[in-house]
Amino acid sequence: MREFQLKTETVITDRRIADIVVTAFEGGSSYWCSKAEPVERDDNGEWQLISAARFEVLGGGHEPMYDNPEYWDNDKRGYRLYDEYDEIVIPKVLTLAGIIKALQWQQPKPTPKEKQYGINPNWYRKVVDRIKDEEYDAADADAVVQIAVFNEVVYG
Repeated sequence: MREFQLKTETVITDRRIADIVVTAFEGGSSYWCSKAEPVERDDNGEWQLISAARFEVLGGGHEPMYDNPEYWDNDKRGYRLYDEYDEIVIPKVLTLAGIIKALQWQQPKPTPKEKQYGINPNWYRKVVDRIKDEEYDAADADAVVQIAVFNEVVYG
């Protein structure tokens, strides 16, 4: 039997990114993330909350607010997440750059002496494949958000 890899390119649009975030925030991540606030970097590179008026200028008016595909500006805008169980604001902001990195993520293979820690790469490849095929669910969207924010699936 012959084995070979077939690689194809998939275009992930801003609309698909917004759909992934909506799916995560409205279902997949809601068991650990109780609030997502829009933020953008100020002139000093610090994350600041975006006011409702500023959000409107950025093309807001979408309900919910994170359903706006035009909101993302790579690493300049994102969402600050709140972990209701630990009652903390997650230090890393969810950004477009983080989501892209999560969709391209591949766990390095361990050496023979190392144990496999973290995410099962076969499982995560299937998550990304379902997203590419637009057949993903809330748990898949949550996995992408967690990898974008934590570089791993923290909440299981």
